Amino acid sequence: MKIVLKKKALNYLSRFRKRKFHVFCIGAAKTGTTSIAHYLSSACRSAHEAETLDTNKLIIDKLEHRISKDKLLNKILQRDNRLKLEAEASHPLSYITPELVELFPYAKFIVTVREPYAWLVSRLNFHYKKKPPEWEEYREYFWTSKNKLYEPEEKILKEHNLCSLDTYLKQYAEQYDIILKSVPKERLLIVKTDKLYASTKNIIKFLNLQPEYLLEMPTSNKEEGKITILDSINEGFVRKKIWIHCHIIIKDFFPETINNYDPQ
Repeated sequence: MKIVLKKKALNYLSRFRKRKFHVFCIGAAKTGTTSIAHYLSSACRSAHEAETLDTNKLIIDKLEHRISKDKLLNKILQRDNRLKLEAEASHPLSYITPELVELFPYAKFIVTVREPYAWLVSRLNFHYKKKPPEWEEYREYFWTSKNKLYEPEEKILKEHNLCSLDTYLKQYAEQYDIILKSVPKERLLIVKTDKLYASTKNIIKFLNLQPEYLLEMPTSNKEEGKITILDSINEGFVRKKIWIHCHIIIKDFFPETINNYDPQ
């Protein structure tokens, strides 16, 4: 198996020479991966959430230890050979970041991150309004099956068939823990969701592109008719939950908001 992997890795190096660059855009859902994929499509072969069902199944198989590491690496390489992408944006790939770093030594990683309170508003809104069938297994695995008991303050979430705050926030934080422990700093670019439109120069520099390759960052994946469930939950309770799960993210990327969470 290791010999097969070595040969396929050499094939990757050969294909890399034909790529302008190779980059993965990862981060939690609702942080701007759609916009990044559309933005890079003007410069390269780009896709957002490619092969959704198969990719999610592969990730769940990994997390459930239903697949050996060698087989997982081979499947990722086969997937890369099918897609032949230069840029792929997909939040589930966060869970196989260590494997991507190992298999693709020339690949870079753009990591989108959103201020946790703003992310939670968007996440709840999307889960309440949208139920795409191709994401049913993913939702069941990462949220529904792991949902804990609701605390009295958040009973409105249960009434709307949403998960508890702990369930969403734990998953949000664990993705960044995996990413930031796996990607070498020299291969990493952090892009904040609220700074997407100001980040284009940094992206061009990071990928060594000519400025004329890329256009203005698109406005995509906007949500209409947002619900305001968090407005019905005690704000102090919400912010305490966010701080419990996301204090590292807040300290590292949004230190100016620390006082909003009253961590003392």
